[in-house]
Amino acid sequence: MAEHLAFKELKPWDARALQALYATVPDYFALFGGLGTDEAKKALKDAPGVGESHHVWGIYQGEALIGHLDFLLGHPDASTAYLGLLLIRGDLHGQGLGRKAFSQWLEWVAAGPFERVKLGIVAGNVQAFSFWKACGLTDTGERKTLAINGVDCQVHLRELRF
Repeated sequence: MAEHLAFKELKPWDARALQALYATVPDYFALFGGLGTDEAKKALKDAPGVGESHHVWGIYQGEALIGHLDFLLGHPDASTAYLGLLLIRGDLHGQGLGRKAFSQWLEWVAAGPFERVKLGIVAGNVQAFSFWKACGLTDTGERKTLAINGVDCQVHLRELRF
């Protein structure tokens, strides 16, 4: 398996590199209307009310940006880390990098005051359902409808307690 991955908080000036990363996974963005020209800028801007709990990290293998993590600490409650997105560059799928990135991130989260990780999977994202099941996340039974880029998406919630 690949070397240790590095994480770095992304900043507004990283938008071009993040947008290029997004362009490598068109099937993911097709789930909610396709990749907009400003997706990375939106990802790097805090949503109202989340402030310091919102983190947007780049995943690096050496100097190369190979992935992206977007998460909230202490959401929806103080004991939960909510993973909004784990994305690996499209040409690197199937090499274990997503699992490695999640494992390293999970180790970091578990060292804090959190008892569980929670995330949502957009209905229709078959690869994500398989991936997160293999990572040990279980279905909470919760379903939500969220508007993502103006498209109403059903989201299935999963969690991992530790």
